[in-house]
Amino acid sequence: MLKNEDIKGWYHEMLFSGAEITITTYLRRLSAILKQMNETPESFINMSPEDRYEKMLNYALEEQKRGRAPSYIVSEFKAIYSFLKYKGVYFKRIPNPKKPCQHLLLPMKQFLILNNWKEYCKWQNLGIKYRSVLWHLQV
Repeated sequence: MLKNEDIKGWYHEMLFSGAEITITTYLRRLSAILKQMNETPESFINMSPEDRYEKMLNYALEEQKRGRAPSYIVSEFKAIYSFLKYKGVYFKRIPNPKKPCQHLLLPMKQFLILNNWKEYCKWQNLGIKYRSVLWHLQV
């Protein structure tokens, strides 16, 4: 991989900044990702943003099927982001394999103090944002 001039420049720039362990890991990951995608560094750089997004999204889905955690996939993408940033290629849309939280509500201070979990659960099950209800009730 270091025979490629683009990769070599990126590697030495990161190495010069003192990130030896990071760049070694990124180089290994970038090499594995590009190999799995059947791409070269040049073809990946010159790809249209839509095609690059699709390739990365497909890669993320394949990795999830293999049992990889979303956080691991995101850490793999950091190698790609770093290399493309070095080449002046930026993303507008980044594939995110993380599952969004569905209606995550945390108990407020009043509920913790009053131990009013029954009331808290009632508001949460109704799907009502209880913070706005508390403001109107001025608890």
